[in-house]
Amino acid sequence: MNNTIPRILTYCPLSYNGTGPGRSCVVTLENFPAEIVKPELVIARAIKRISSVVTVRQSLTFPFRFYPWKIISSQGKTSLNAYYRNLVDNCDPENTIAYFWPDPPIELVEHTVERGILSVREMTNCFRGSAKRILDDAYHQLGLEPTHGITEYSVEIEKEELSKYDFILASSQVEPTLTEAGIDQNKILPTAFGWSPSGYKARNRRNSADTTKALFVGTVGVRKGVPQLLESWVRSGINGNS
Repeated sequence: MNNTIPRILTYCPLSYNGTGPGRSCVVTLENFPAEIVKPELVIARAIKRISSVVTVRQSLTFPFRFYPWKIISSQGKTSLNAYYRNLVDNCDPENTIAYFWPDPPIELVEHTVERGILSVREMTNCFRGSAKRILDDAYHQLGLEPTHGITEYSVEIEKEELSKYDFILASSQVEPTLTEAGIDQNKILPTAFGWSPSGYKARNRRNSADTTKALFVGTVGVRKGVPQLLESWVRSGINGNS
């Protein structure tokens, strides 16, 4: 790295709408210290406002940016891969950090590494091999055939991809699964996504009923532990509603 402020060339294969993993990526970039790095978001499209501290580069052209994502997601990712590769080809390897959010094609990662660019991978979830092992066991305990969709092939592809990076960012629950993937501990950087107080508004509500109310927010299925949740709810004997 030279003395100029390095670019953080961020690969994000999503349509940013202000929610989900895309929001996590944007908020992370918005909070990078401007005096140290220059965050750049390379994305298929962004339909919600992003702070001016982040340089946004959209690969989809007009009018495709405004089509329903389900219709143009394949085109969006194809255009993103080509756009990012072009940026990689024309950047200064000594002054650029490639920051990948899942899941980039391994060929793009390899090309970036071959250019001599420091490459970092963000892990928003655990290693697929660990997830498959845990889910297979959960399904079998319930007497069900696994339907989670994680194949051995996809596990091997991700394992090979992860081996290419200089560093991998991982939250506490993800870090042990990277070791299972065979990643050198020196390449794993512990981190956390944190939380934004402005995203949660406290409300004082009085519950006149002598019951406990519980709300589950998420996909109902084995992966989210719903069978165990329901079993625990019944065993608790709580006078409440769900």
